[in-house]
Amino acid sequence: MPKKSEINPKDNHISFQCGSMAAVEKKLKDLGIQHVRALVEEGGIQVEQLFFHDPDGFMIEICNCDNLPVIPLAGDVARSCSCLNLQTMQQERPMLPQERAI
Repeated sequence: MPKKSEINPKDNHISFQCGSMAAVEKKLKDLGIQHVRALVEEGGIQVEQLFFHDPDGFMIEICNCDNLPVIPLAGDVARSCSCLNLQTMQQERPMLPQERAI
């Protein structure tokens, strides 16, 4: 597979979430890794993205995607699925019939 030089955020890629976009971008700059920064806003929610290629030419996205709400197939929108909100979410959600002790 030939290495790609153009960074196209619309190209196939794998995405990872991070806690500090500034720290990741600083590290990319320190290592001299070419990258593209993007800001996507939809419905008042902003998500920062950094795109770059790994040494084999695969596209990588780093984002703060935890800003996005979790939208279940049925029911209300959840606030977040982050580890910080996990305990609160577990306490607030009703138990499903199959989860109740028998």
